[in-house]
Amino acid sequence: MPTGSFSGTITGGIQDVSPILPLLGTEQCEKHIGSALDRGYLYCSVTPISIFGSLGTVRAAFNILLASLNIQRYDFLGATKLSDAGFTPTGVVAPLISLDPKHPKRFLVETRLEAMLKEEHIDNVEDLTVSWGKGIFWWNFLLIACTLVISSPGLVPYIHLVLDSDNYVKELFPLGFGFPILRIVGSGVCVNLAQFLIQIRILVLLKTRLLFITVDRLVKEAGVDLELEINAKLGRKKAKSAWNPELASEKCIWALRTCLAVNSDAESVPNLPTIKDIYTSQYKRHMESIDTYIPRWVGFLLVFGLVLGSLSTVVGYIGCFYIIENSTNSNAPLLWLIFEALLSILRIIVWAFNPSWDDPKGIVFELQLASHAPLITCNKFEGDIVRDGIAPLMLPTKFLEDVVAYTGPFPAFDMPDVALYYIFTAKGGSDAENDKIPPPGILYILLSDRKEQTSRILFKEGLGATFSIYVSSVEPVPGSTEINARVDFSKRGRRTDPKTHFLTSDTAFMSQLEEHYYEIASRLQKQRSNLEREAFFGKTWAMQRPIEEDDSDDDDLADDGDGKGQLTIKVHHKSNLLTAEDMAYLRQGQIERRWQYMFRQLEAWIDLIITLYTKELLQDVPTDLIFQKGERVTIVQKYEANEVEFLLVECWRIMELLLIFTGHKWDEYLKMDHAVMVEAVLQGTFKSMVDLNQDAGTLSKRRSDQIRRNKLMTRLADELEDLLEREVRTRRDNMRDRLSYQMESTDERIEGRKYTDVVGEAILNVWEDLPDDILLEAAETFDSAPEAGSMARSGSRLGSIVSLSTTHSKLASVKEDKRVPSLSDARQHSHGVDDKEGLLKPSTARNVKTIADRRAEFKARMDARSEDAKKEINNYNYYKDDVERQQQLTEVKQMYARCRQRADQLFSRLEAQTAEFEDLHTNDILTADTHELANYWSNKSLQERRRLQDRTQRYLRLTDASVEAVGGRQNMLRALKRSQDFSFIDIHESSLLTDEDIASLVESDKSATGVT
Repeated sequence: MPTGSFSGTITGGIQDVSPILPLLGTEQCEKHIGSALDRGYLYCSVTPISIFGSLGTVRAAFNILLASLNIQRYDFLGATKLSDAGFTPTGVVAPLISLDPKHPKRFLVETRLEAMLKEEHIDNVEDLTVSWGKGIFWWNFLLIACTLVISSPGLVPYIHLVLDSDNYVKELFPLGFGFPILRIVGSGVCVNLAQFLIQIRILVLLKTRLLFITVDRLVKEAGVDLELEINAKLGRKKAKSAWNPELASEKCIWALRTCLAVNSDAESVPNLPTIKDIYTSQYKRHMESIDTYIPRWVGFLLVFGLVLGSLSTVVGYIGCFYIIENSTNSNAPLLWLIFEALLSILRIIVWAFNPSWDDPKGIVFELQLASHAPLITCNKFEGDIVRDGIAPLMLPTKFLEDVVAYTGPFPAFDMPDVALYYIFTAKGGSDAENDKIPPPGILYILLSDRKEQTSRILFKEGLGATFSIYVSSVEPVPGSTEINARVDFSKRGRRTDPKTHFLTSDTAFMSQLEEHYYEIASRLQKQRSNLEREAFFGKTWAMQRPIEEDDSDDDDLADDGDGKGQLTIKVHHKSNLLTAEDMAYLRQGQIERRWQYMFRQLEAWIDLIITLYTKELLQDVPTDLIFQKGERVTIVQKYEANEVEFLLVECWRIMELLLIFTGHKWDEYLKMDHAVMVEAVLQGTFKSMVDLNQDAGTLSKRRSDQIRRNKLMTRLADELEDLLEREVRTRRDNMRDRLSYQMESTDERIEGRKYTDVVGEAILNVWEDLPDDILLEAAETFDSAPEAGSMARSGSRLGSIVSLSTTHSKLASVKEDKRVPSLSDARQHSHGVDDKEGLLKPSTARNVKTIADRRAEFKARMDARSEDAKKEINNYNYYKDDVERQQQLTEVKQMYARCRQRADQLFSRLEAQTAEFEDLHTNDILTADTHELANYWSNKSLQERRRLQDRTQRYLRLTDASVEAVGGRQNMLRALKRSQDFSFIDIHESSLLTDEDIASLVESDKSATGVT
């Protein structure tokens, strides 16, 4: 070949640099082969068309080949070796079968799966399976066909070279096209088999990860520490655990198989049958399909084919440049370069064109849906929220997990620095008619801006209505993980315009939020009438949510061809009625609110009644004595003033104990009612749970239902536990506040005395120790004496109200046993609750002191103090003579007669108050929608009954308003029989009291001189 001419120079130069020209497209070819399952089959089909980038094809094939290798016998993961060697597949999809840089011991696709579960709010992983998307086999066929067709022009640049070559090239291959054909065919084999390996590998890794998560969860639900079992059997330490979510699932499953193979003796390993049963059933569910349709030899065949394809590509690549370098035609290399450049440009154009019609359907997840709608988020009716202005919020993760488990996944709402909370409850008020016809549900969304710490609560009266927006605030519940929303929904509430907040004034943001609200409400509404119990949702091969440009294309996601595609949303105009289980939950909420309200009323009553008694007592016996010049306090005055203080201490002690004992009984009723509610909710929600003697599919469904059941049971138990803990703190703080106030008042009276009295200091010490003494006495009364007593002394957060001290251990045992107590169990645990009467049996408490016992004890202490007074008088040396001393002794005797009379009056009152409290020892006071005693303890009634207790009023005037204030004639008769004695009762202004009532009043009030 001449070299002096211009063309000869160009040709020589081309021949010299031709071996390095293909490196120009190496990275692009490698990347696009790894992206074909996301961008379309044309991405890799067009790759072999040009020799430029052929080494990228080989490198992609090598990375994918090594990353796909896994050999259990040698504990070999090719991806680990690939990472250790510093290689990693490139592209969009291929890196998924390599190790994750952020989690270097597990595959990237596993991390993507974990992220997907979190983003889609899928908690019931045991209900999730994965398969290829519909049309994947057709896509693979088109991939092969297009590769054959599109790669054929790759021979064109060599036609002139081969036809003008000498015989030595043609002798190697027929017609001399052997090397170009080897390169093209080898590259085609590489790009095709690489896609097949990626598909199989991704599916295997996803299924294995789901298998790992499911087995791990089910074994934990069975009470087995699988990590501990495997590590102990394999001799691993915690730092090198063989069962860990940070490890590749394949290695974990290999370790489990090894453990099961070694643990052949079930007696030495009691948990072996449980572990083996769970693993076998879940392996069959997740892996059996891929083992059936893709035998193990297919993987070996693909690996072998990929090796041959890579070798063919390399040999063809070298041979092609051998042809170019040995070309004798001066124009052939130039034509070769031009054609290869044109083919490369054509390949770039195809890559840039990137049509959507060649994209694969991706992979499909099938989620077995819950058969029952999720329980509403709070046990307050809409009317209760409007009245109270407070509603418990549910965290978005918990709420959306429950909704997704019932409806299937839907697009998530994701906005930086914005948190959403949810309230889904019953619309309307807590009317009795709701027991017959459940009300519709209503969804509230609380929008919280983390930066500005502002929030708005939004809801719709209907799916087609506009948002009603109110100013709200988020309030964490102290000592709890719960969060409350505070909002005023009344007519005078802070309903606001969208423009008042930068988020609600953002049209794009509100559009996205409205779509999210609509998705939740409409899916819940639709699913109630949907008989299908599974949902299919697709993901791209890169584990991303597919871009749905046309909703009409969403019908063909599943590969089984049954027409079950993604859940589509249609507007239904039926009311989104709540379930019977929701109503049972709401009824329990009413019971809990009555429980709290009634106890607050009892606290208010003892404050009213003792304040009145204190006022009367201090008027009868002034303790702030004033002396004239030269006078000093007498022993009688000093002791009588102290006896007043002792009476007040005893009054507070007994009333606080009455309050605690009544609260204890109500606590047991509440726990019993809660257990009944939980049993009703669980039985109604999971009534489809069947026996274990069923096929594998039914067994898997039952296990899934069992997990959901345990989760719901734990939620309800946690709610009760949080409620009781809050009530413990409230009761403790309220009691200490009441007694602290009385101690301060006593301290002021004692400090105001014009004399020194060591007994007064002792009285202050009694007040200081009184809260703990009350709690200790209450603790010793009930079965939880040691525990509650120690708590009372230590002042712990659970030590104040002993009636609740045993609750947490019971709830913890319920959650640990993973079962809800039955109605009979609940009643047995309720410390002797009578099933028929709803009253506490006498065996509930031991060593209960009656008022008579306390009267006797107090009088004994009073007599002792009387003797002390007499001794002090006898030892006093400043009397003029014995006559004065005897006069003082007589006054002491008279003084203590007055004190005993006051004590008798106090204990008579306390007997009446004990009867008042004992009337409340019934569950009906909490469960009945209307109860006369509820009105008897209303705020109006408390004020009226306080008037009836006022000893300064000897003339009683009763009107219809008075009778109605206490809740009717029966309540008025009850109050009058337990009030003070009146000299005259005027009832001529009351038409609600009958003649029989008047006769009863006269008979009960012995001191009444007249009734008119």
